Amino acid sequence: MSLPTSNTPLADLADDLRKTGFTWLLVKGILGVILGLILFLAPGIGGTAIAIVVVYSLAFWLILDGIATSSLAWREKREGLKGWGWALTSGIVSIIAGLLAVIFPVSTGAFMGVLFLWFMVIGLIGRGIAALGDRSLGGWSIALGILDIIIGIWFAVALFTDPAGMILAALWVAGIYAVVFGIASIVLAFKVRKAA
Repeated sequence: MSLPTSNTPLADLADDLRKTGFTWLLVKGILGVILGLILFLAPGIGGTAIAIVVVYSLAFWLILDGIATSSLAWREKREGLKGWGWALTSGIVSIIAGLLAVIFPVSTGAFMGVLFLWFMVIGLIGRGIAALGDRSLGGWSIALGILDIIIGIWFAVALFTDPAGMILAALWVAGIYAVVFGIASIVLAFKVRKAA
């Protein structure tokens, strides 16, 4: 993907995105990989610790991701670019999902993470739908949107059929997803930085 280089508002936004977008994408990617590793280690820690680790780790990541996405959406809006509303919606959905997880940690732990997993289902599907309309990252937005929707639907089906077994499986799936998403964000960060 080649970003504009002439002296236009779009070129200025592209230059700004190269500077700040690189940092946000890199931070999101590193946090995603760390979160994934925490989720892989969590089953050995114990039931209560799993709930605490999962709730606060994912909540922190969702809130940070939502702030980063919303910030980039406002930049797009200031430059008059189309599609900024989808990115803003995606950011708001992430922030709300993260805040709900922080507000209801006891319920989440008491129900063995099922409540949080439903927030995650809603957040994943909502983010996925919003990402499908966001064309700022080209094919990456669509690919990550489709991945969010597929994993969200899979989580929903598994929660209906086997809620207790879903908790452990969800930790592994969420860990894999977080690591893959984190690596993709890190790769994308360097692509944005190198874009001319």
